[in-house]
Amino acid sequence: LSSTAFALAHLGHGTDPIPLFPLAIILGYVYQRTHRILPCIVTHALFNSATMVVLWRTVATSSN
Repeated sequence: LSSTAFALAHLGHGTDPIPLFPLAIILGYVYQRTHRILPCIVTHALFNSATMVVLWRTVATSSN
């Protein structure tokens, strides 16, 4: 349920919620096993950074 909420919370923010659902499942699993939020935050930040790099490259190559 929380993974669905996570994916739907990102609806309309550029990334399709379908690939976010497995990420949310993984983040929930990591938290459930470790009881630490920091690995989830770091993973989420890295995922967001990778998304921004892809977006930046797409915009940079399409304007040339």
